[in-house]
Amino acid sequence: MGSIVEIVRHAMHSNHLSAEAEHQLRNLLRSGCTLDDTRSFTQLQAAIVDGWVTQESRERWLQQTQRELAVLR
Repeated sequence: MGSIVEIVRHAMHSNHLSAEAEHQLRNLLRSGCTLDDTRSFTQLQAAIVDGWVTQESRERWLQQTQRELAVLR
């Protein structure tokens, strides 16, 4: 498992946060983090909100929701 800073760096470089990386971030955040970790995580959150980084988990959720809505139509 990498550090929060490393996971964020990879997500920012690839413009994508995998479900596995998101899971690792949750575990690392639960175990405590440094100021650098907090800053990196905050930057990642902003990049996600601004659309610069996509989240695999949200993409999956959106696809599932769209399929369910298509069935209802």
